[in-house]
Amino acid sequence: EVACSAGTYIRAIARDLGDQLGSGAYLAALTRTASGPFTIDAAHALDEVRAALANGRADGMLLAMDTGLTFPEVTLSADELVPFARGQQLRRAGTLPGEGLVRVRDGSGRLVAIARVADGVLAPEKVFAA
Repeated sequence: EVACSAGTYIRAIARDLGDQLGSGAYLAALTRTASGPFTIDAAHALDEVRAALANGRADGMLLAMDTGLTFPEVTLSADELVPFARGQQLRRAGTLPGEGLVRVRDGSGRLVAIARVADGVLAPEKVFAA
């Protein structure tokens, strides 16, 4: 087992290990058991998820869609959300985190968009709310 960061080439480690041993080596199989907050132990087979959805019993099987996203959050008021969901940018100087991507939530905490902050302007990138 190897615990490593993103970008580590496990197949290259096997190759290099084989070179060091003077015998050559390769991977016959490779299984990723975790990536960030996602683990194989918490995973469900796709057929299991489909069956649960068909029976209305998928509660707890699916993670929130922003699980694993680590960028900051911005909450919009109902009045701000309407034009924003239509693609309009919002100027909110002084109330936004630094430059870059943010998760956008409505007043109830529901994820409604992914946006980009630049120069005090919040620009929608992906909008999930109508």
